[in-house]
Amino acid sequence: MKGNSGDKALLLGVLFSCVSGWGSFFALPFFIFNVFYRGVELRKVILTVIIFCLFTLITIIAYAYSGVLEIPALVLALLTVSLYVLISNESLIQSRNTIINIIAYSVPFSIVISILRTFGISLWEYRSNEVLGLMRLTFLFAEPSHYAIILSLSLLMAIISKSKMKVVVVLAIGLLLTWSLSGFMLFGLGYFLSYFYSRNIFKAVLYCLISLLLLIVIWVFFLSGSDFWIVSKIDSVFFLFQGATTASSALLRFNSMILWKYYIVDAINNSHYYLLVSGEGFGNITAWVQNYYFSNFNIPDITQANNLISNVFISTGLMGFILYIIVFISFLKITLKNIFLSLSFLFVLSLFSGYAFGPLAIMTLLLTRLTILSILYARHK
Repeated sequence: MKGNSGDKALLLGVLFSCVSGWGSFFALPFFIFNVFYRGVELRKVILTVIIFCLFTLITIIAYAYSGVLEIPALVLALLTVSLYVLISNESLIQSRNTIINIIAYSVPFSIVISILRTFGISLWEYRSNEVLGLMRLTFLFAEPSHYAIILSLSLLMAIISKSKMKVVVVLAIGLLLTWSLSGFMLFGLGYFLSYFYSRNIFKAVLYCLISLLLLIVIWVFFLSGSDFWIVSKIDSVFFLFQGATTASSALLRFNSMILWKYYIVDAINNSHYYLLVSGEGFGNITAWVQNYYFSNFNIPDITQANNLISNVFISTGLMGFILYIIVFISFLKITLKNIFLSLSFLFVLSLFSGYAFGPLAIMTLLLTRLTILSILYARHK
């Protein structure tokens, strides 16, 4: 493992972030060590102090309203956002190829794990199903979509940074075998954004049209009417646009995108205007989300906002949401084009991930940031 001790700590943090459950929390000390080893700019220290003050204020306001104080959730949120600010661009860029290789190495291990699961051998709980005779890849994550997000961002970086073809192929095979529509779409939209930023809009549109035509051909001649797993996912999207209100992943994804809007309407209707500023507080959104889905769809067991933006807004209100946006773009040289690219990536990531705070959030946010840096670096190379 090349690089200085700080970069090695960052890589170990990435490794532990790939571990499901409580094991991923071991990533946090390594990320913290990287920050202290590398040193911190004054402007980043100031932003971190602002984060601490505003997040504490949000927690106090939420406690005054609900009487519930979730200190662990506050600490986790502070660590997530502060580490995102404090980890340097240089450390990420210098570790990029090794990070891509680490995630590529996870693919063969994940295939072995899935083969064992196909034969009924598993050592931990997971959510997956069998496609073409093999359990969908999850690696050490709880479900395929979590792993697919990591693979899609890594594959995008590998292509942009012109990694070795064998690495690109391994990552592509891994992403395919997750059979995650979220992962496929995240990669596709990210690829489009990278072309759009490079001003090769014609190529971006052409590739989109070719891909769309290919997907239509595959759907019409091979998938439509079959019992292939992904058909039910696509059908649920069609049913959603036809007005279906039964529980489905498409319904949950769609509603999660605009859950923040319903939160605003609910706060105004109940004259809880201060909640628009502070939100429900860290770790306190479960009751509101559960009540929303039960009241509107008679679904009692949905307790999380499966969208990063909705999660941030409901947890922290307008004050926390604006701060989160500032934090997300804080690593950039501020230009309108750079801001547009970064916020577009944040929006796309939010469509497929609801993790705003915690080790998995740090992992996905840092990989997204590294992907953006890779696009910027490739553009100016």
